[in-house]
Amino acid sequence: MTASDSIAEDDTAPQTPAGVTERQIHRVPRLVFLTAICGLILLSTRAFFDYGHLATALWGGSFVERGMLGADEWRNFLNRSARLEMQRSYREARALGVSDQQVSGLALAWSWTAQIGDRLPPEARVYLNVPNSVLYFFGTTMWYPRKVAVGPSGALVRDDETLQAAAESMDPDRFHQLQERGYTHVVTMRDNRLVVVDLRDAAETPSP
Repeated sequence: MTASDSIAEDDTAPQTPAGVTERQIHRVPRLVFLTAICGLILLSTRAFFDYGHLATALWGGSFVERGMLGADEWRNFLNRSARLEMQRSYREARALGVSDQQVSGLALAWSWTAQIGDRLPPEARVYLNVPNSVLYFFGTTMWYPRKVAVGPSGALVRDDETLQAAAESMDPDRFHQLQERGYTHVVTMRDNRLVVVDLRDAAETPSP
């Protein structure tokens, strides 16, 4: 190797800034990684408090109370995850000091469905005269093995679209037709509240 080749090779070799060792250069990525980890831990500190508060609220509650809290978008931060509009509404309500006064329709539907389930006999066949997807899916889950339908034909419901297509609202004077089809109870609206009518004796189950 000639002197000119050696000079050319040295010119193309990686150069380090004056006074900086190779060990220090390799240490930089590790410092960046550790800094990022510490930043993530600091950012997640608030989440630890939120989880702790939620666990405390759930501890010792009844089945209905725990389920209602779990379904409540205003009291359960997990229900607001990835829901930008709900998060915006929550921030606005909190800024006005009224977030604790908000009522979640989802939580109320869960509570009502759970409590009514204890009052239905195991062999009940329930006609949901209110075409509401939340009530339907809560009912079919918590009232099982009781049958729930939104239309006289008992068509299969997979989502909100098929529910609306299958639903048929029945006037009270037609409830006898449901009884003839084997239904024992009807969930319907009276005076702006949900009630359950027992078709076997026309008795009305009061709402919880």
